[in-house]
Amino acid sequence: MKILTLNLKREYFEQIKSGIKTEEYRLCTPYWSKRLEGKTFDKILIKLGYPKNSEIEKILEFKYSGYEIKTIKHKHFGNDPVKVYAIKLESSIKTCVDCGRVLTKEEIEYYHNICDSCESEIHNQLMSELYNKFGYNE
Repeated sequence: MKILTLNLKREYFEQIKSGIKTEEYRLCTPYWSKRLEGKTFDKILIKLGYPKNSEIEKILEFKYSGYEIKTIKHKHFGNDPVKVYAIKLESSIKTCVDCGRVLTKEEIEYYHNICDSCESEIHNQLMSELYNKFGYNE
């Protein structure tokens, strides 16, 4: 699986998280040209700074939908117009923290980032531990 990871400052991370910002910009430089042009990715990870993988609240996942080259003025790049890769952030995805499978909306809402299968496995494991602790037969 090819993943494009972009580390952001809090201001831009929060704008993306809230849905205000739907593109992430990178200057058209040889570095970003080599990294983006002619490449496809399975997903994009937007990270607040450089979090640990366990800090899931600081990581957003998006389906990769490509980019456009645009000329923009942005305070981060100074007062003059600059040419940028505008990386599209259209459809957010979440994956199970245990197995990595893409979650449904229901799983995100009810199980808080765990898929049905892993939730069932955790439930069965907890019930087994309770039965053993109190001497019940399963």
